[in-house]
Amino acid sequence: MATLTSMTRAAAEGLLNSMKNWEMLEKNATVNKELYIAQLHCVNEAIRLKRPDRHGQTILLHDSARPHVAQVVKAALQELEWEVLQHPPYSPDLAPTDYHLFRSLSNHMKGVTFDNKEVLKNWLNNFFDTRPGDFWQNGNNKLVERKAMGETGTIWKMAAKRAEPVTTISLRKLSLETPEPQPKEPKTFTVEDAVETIGFGRFHIALFLIMGSTGVAEAMEIMLIAVVSPAIRCEWQLENWQVALVTTMVFFGYMVFSILFGLLADRYGRWKILFISFLWGAYFSLLTSFSPSYIWFVFLRTMVGCGVSGHAQGLIIKTEFLPTKYRGYMLPLSQVFWLAGSLLIIGLASVIIPTVGWRWLIRIASIPGIILIVAFRFIPESARFNVSTGNTQAALATLQHIARMNRSVMPEGKLVEPILEKRGRFADLLDVKYLRTTLQIWVIWLGISFAYYGVILASAELLERDLVCGSRSKSEVVVSVGASEESPSQSLCHCHMFAPSDYRTMIISTVGEIALNPLNILGINFLGRRLSLAITMGCTALFFLLLNICTSSAGLIGFLFMLRALVAANFSTIYIYTAEVYPTMMRALGMGTSGSLCRIGAMVAPFISQVLMSASVLAALCLFSSVCVVCAISALTLPVETKGRALQVQDMLLHLKIP
Repeated sequence: MATLTSMTRAAAEGLLNSMKNWEMLEKNATVNKELYIAQLHCVNEAIRLKRPDRHGQTILLHDSARPHVAQVVKAALQELEWEVLQHPPYSPDLAPTDYHLFRSLSNHMKGVTFDNKEVLKNWLNNFFDTRPGDFWQNGNNKLVERKAMGETGTIWKMAAKRAEPVTTISLRKLSLETPEPQPKEPKTFTVEDAVETIGFGRFHIALFLIMGSTGVAEAMEIMLIAVVSPAIRCEWQLENWQVALVTTMVFFGYMVFSILFGLLADRYGRWKILFISFLWGAYFSLLTSFSPSYIWFVFLRTMVGCGVSGHAQGLIIKTEFLPTKYRGYMLPLSQVFWLAGSLLIIGLASVIIPTVGWRWLIRIASIPGIILIVAFRFIPESARFNVSTGNTQAALATLQHIARMNRSVMPEGKLVEPILEKRGRFADLLDVKYLRTTLQIWVIWLGISFAYYGVILASAELLERDLVCGSRSKSEVVVSVGASEESPSQSLCHCHMFAPSDYRTMIISTVGEIALNPLNILGINFLGRRLSLAITMGCTALFFLLLNICTSSAGLIGFLFMLRALVAANFSTIYIYTAEVYPTMMRALGMGTSGSLCRIGAMVAPFISQVLMSASVLAALCLFSSVCVVCAISALTLPVETKGRALQVQDMLLHLKIP
C-alpha cells in the first residue's frame, strides 16, 4: 500500500510543475488525524521553502475521510490559512490528479522488485525527478476540465477562475496491488481521542494540585540561595564572586542533569524520573544544612540542582493528560505554585534566619519535597508514553481510571497507537524539520532564565547594598571596610543582613509574578503563544531600562513588581510552547535540553547581578534589556504556532508502506 503526498501546482500562465514533497511511513503506521495534521505542516513547510512567492496561496483538495474532517484538522487548516475546496463526499472528481500520477507509477512498478526500503526510496526519487514538467501540467489540467456537482447544483472550476498561480494539494491513497474486498475495519481510537473524549474533571484537578506543587518545592530550593546569601557571606567571609559561584554551581548541576533526565524520561518514563529527582533533591538538600565549610556548601547545593532539574517532568505529565483546550488555561495557572513557594521561603527566611539560623531554614525548605514523594503514588505514568513503548494495556488502564474519576466515558473501539522504536534521540532535535525551532527555543530559554534570575538576584543585591541611584558612594564603602577592622560584626565583604523592610519588599515584588497571569492566559489563548511571548519579552526589556531611573523606594518596588510579573509570564509561555511543539517521542528530551540551555543564562546571571552591578548598575541593566530584545525577536519568528494544535505523537511524515 502506498501513501504519497502529491503536491502539484495549477498555473494560469503555464507554470512548470513538479513533485514538491513525499515521505515514507514506518512499518505498521496508520494515517490518523494526528498524522494528517503533521502531513499538512510538512507540505506547508515545503511550500514555504521551495516556493516562498506562493506561500499563503494554498488550496487543499481532499476527500471526507474521517481523519480529514476531524475538528482538530479543521482547526489546523484554519491556522495554516488554507482554502479547502468544497465537493460532495468521496467525489470521483478528485481522481484525475491522483490517478494521473498513481496510474503511471503503478505501470512503471510492474515487474520491479525491491530488496529493501532504501532501494525503493531511491527508485521513487528517480521516478519523480524524471517526470517532465508537462506530466504534472497535464494532470492539473484534467482537474480544471472536470466539474463537481453539489447538492444545490453549483459547479466549480477553481483553476479556471484564478488570474494568478495558486497551490493545489491532493492527498490520496492508492493500492499498488490488485484490489481485494476488504472487511469492515473495527473502530479504533488514539490516546488523543480518549483524552479529548473524557474531558476535564476530578482527575485533572488532582493532577493540577499534585504536579503543580512540584513548583512549590522547586521555587523554595532555587529561591533559597537569594535569601541565605547575606548569611553565608557573613559566616564564611565571602567575596562577591564566591557568593555568585554558589548560584552558578546550582544551575550547572541543573544544566547537566536536565539533558540526562530528559533522555531517561523519554526512554523509561516521566513518572520514574520525577520520583527519582525528588528523592535526590530532598536527600542532598538535608545534607546541605550540615555543611561544615563553604566548599561543602557549594558541592551539596550543586547536587540539589541536579535533582531539581528532573522536576520539569511534572509539567510534561500535566501537558500529556490535559485536553487541548484546557492546556492554555491550566498550565499558566501553575505559576501560582511557584509564587507560593517563593513567598513561603521568603516568609520563612524572615523568621528563621534571625532566630535559629540559615541551616534550619534549609531543613524546613526540604519538607514539601518529601511530602510530594508520598503524593506521587496517586498520579499514574503518562498514557502517551506507555503507548509509545508498546504498553497499550497500561495506557488503557490509566485512561479507564481517569474516565471513572471524571465520571465520563471512553471512546468506542480499540486503543491503537504506533510504537516508537526510536525515542529520546538528541539528533532528532537537530533534524532539519526541528532545527530552526530548537535553536530559537534554546535562545529564548537562555534569555528568559538570564532575565528571571537576574531580576531575583538584582533585587536582593539592590536591597542588601542600597545601590539604587548610587546612594551608596565609594567613600562610604571605604569607611565600611575600615570600620570592619575594628568591629568583628562587619566582614571585609560588606556583610549586611536583610532588614524586615527588605523582606517585605521582596515579598511585594514576588507577588508580581502572578499579577499578569490573567492577561497572559488571555494572550496565549487568543493572540497565540508566539505573539504573546514576543510582547511580554519586549516589555521586560523596557522595564529593565526603567530600573535605571533614580526613584524612591516605592518606585523601585513598583519596577521590580512589574519585572517579576513579566519574567514570570515569559517562563510560563515558553514552558507551554516547548511542551506542545515537540512530539511524544522527544518531548521530555526537548524540555530537558531547553532547561539545560536555560541554566547557562541562570549561571551567568549571578555575575551580572552580584558582580557587574556592584561596579555599574547601568551596564548590568542594559545588558539584561538587550538580551530580552533578542528573545522577543526570536519568539516572534518561531516557525510553528501551537495554539489549538493537538499534541503530536511522533515526527509524523508521509510514508510508503512496504508489504
